[in-house]
Amino acid sequence: MESGYFKQSSPFAVPTTDGKTIEEHFGNTSTGSENVSVAHMIAPPGWSEPHQRPVFDEYTLMEKGRKIVSGVQSNSWRKRR
Repeated sequence: MESGYFKQSSPFAVPTTDGKTIEEHFGNTSTGSENVSVAHMIAPPGWSEPHQRPVFDEYTLMEKGRKIVSGVQSNSWRKRR
């Protein structure tokens, strides 16, 4: 019986010029999915980027460090205390 799941063993290495590394495991460039992007990113200390409005769903899972969000005009996220 086939489960419908598959193991992504060759993520797409996104080219960058700002010191971070991004490997997209699921998304438009790696699997053809236009609705969601699941990637592993390592950013150097102090790294930042301008606000974006991607046309796909993007999620952030922090393993360590911190994420500072500014200029967000939405109630879709909550800061834990």
